[in-house]
Amino acid sequence: MLKPVSTEKAMNLAKSGKYMFWVDKKAKKPQIKSKVAKTYKVNVVSVRTLKIKGHKKAVVSLKEGQKIEYEKPKKNS
Repeated sequence: MLKPVSTEKAMNLAKSGKYMFWVDKKAKKPQIKSKVAKTYKVNVVSVRTLKIKGHKKAVVSLKEGQKIEYEKPKKNS
């Protein structure tokens, strides 16, 4: 249901605590908020959605001071 958007615009938004995701077209804001909070263990303040050419994006704002790490930590060999 969630797939992070990795464009330059999305990366710039992340600097201000807002993260962009591709979501299912039928997903509602409360579902998106819950999924992001559980998946990334963060406090979601708000969710905005946009419909673009048959797809849906969500812009999720986090509580101040929190951030989402998309990459998994690398293991030391």
